[in-house]
Amino acid sequence: MTVRITSLSFLLVLVTSIMTFNTNAASAENSEVILSNSCDASLNFKVKPFSKKQNLQLDKATSLEMNQQLSSYTHNSAKVASNVTCQRLTGANYTGSDAEWAGVIKSALDGINAKGATEVKLALTTPLGKVYKGSENNKEYDFRADFGGNKQVIKNLTVLDLPRNTVYTLSVSGAEQVEDEVMKEFKRIVTSFKLN
Repeated sequence: MTVRITSLSFLLVLVTSIMTFNTNAASAENSEVILSNSCDASLNFKVKPFSKKQNLQLDKATSLEMNQQLSSYTHNSAKVASNVTCQRLTGANYTGSDAEWAGVIKSALDGINAKGATEVKLALTTPLGKVYKGSENNKEYDFRADFGGNKQVIKNLTVLDLPRNTVYTLSVSGAEQVEDEVMKEFKRIVTSFKLN
């Protein structure tokens, strides 16, 4: 059975609002690289991530298994956070349609706005500028937003693995003052991402 998931929009807002962590940023100056395996994929974190799993029954026949890993560290007195989620759908199929992808972006925007952001700007990454080199259907996009005077940059990669019916989202965020470090960490974590 194939169901359009446009209204669910890969549930990015739901993941953001349900799965939150209370973490203290660690220093990454001498940290080791941590390998993490989740949802048939692996990647490397600089600092050991906090993990959370949740299963949601979306309707009688459809469920969603969500896994989230959040890691953060301090760079030049500013927090840099890496947030990785995977969402495996059972009982319905992701399609990868244009409408579904539009829903992903809208859902992410709605999630940022729901957290009280102002001056939100979205930039979609062109194929030549993409960090991710995998063949799976994917989108890279960045947000800039002001959270009560704290101007943030948020770099995102969303990968749709149709054979596993799973969506992976990798996000790295931090204050604009450490934008170079955010980009460096985004490149590092995306390059380490591998489907098993």
